[in-house]
Amino acid sequence: MSEMSEFLPVPEAARAAGVSERTIWRWVRAGQVDTVKIGRRLLVRPPVSAGHRIGEVALVYGEELTGTRTGEPEPGPWPFTTEKLEERRRILLEERRAAGAEMDRLAVPVPRGYVEKLTRQVKDENRAWDALLRGERAMRVRARRRARQ
Repeated sequence: MSEMSEFLPVPEAARAAGVSERTIWRWVRAGQVDTVKIGRRLLVRPPVSAGHRIGEVALVYGEELTGTRTGEPEPGPWPFTTEKLEERRRILLEERRAAGAEMDRLAVPVPRGYVEKLTRQVKDENRAWDALLRGERAMRVRARRRARQ
């Protein structure tokens, strides 16, 4: 009987494993968990391997991750707490501000009227190209008319 006490209904097994019921059913179909069928009920032995619960994943991956450009340790995602999420948000915001300041520092000043001048040149080139295409089209039409006569 002690053997049977380890088996739980799917919803309870999902809560015990820290996953969704859908995941438990996926594991059942894949044969990754032990099951016992009693009548129409399916009982599941929840997995106990590391990595299925959020707290256990923190032990596997460590508390903090490093790798930010600033060199300071990046707060790990486990567990998701408001403090850790706010710290992560603060670090990302600082990195973005630093990147923006670097872009402003490296930006080349544009002389007054330069953009308008470029816009005019592009429009003139487009007009010339359109006229060239219209001229070629007109020549083809004339050549077809002559060929018909």
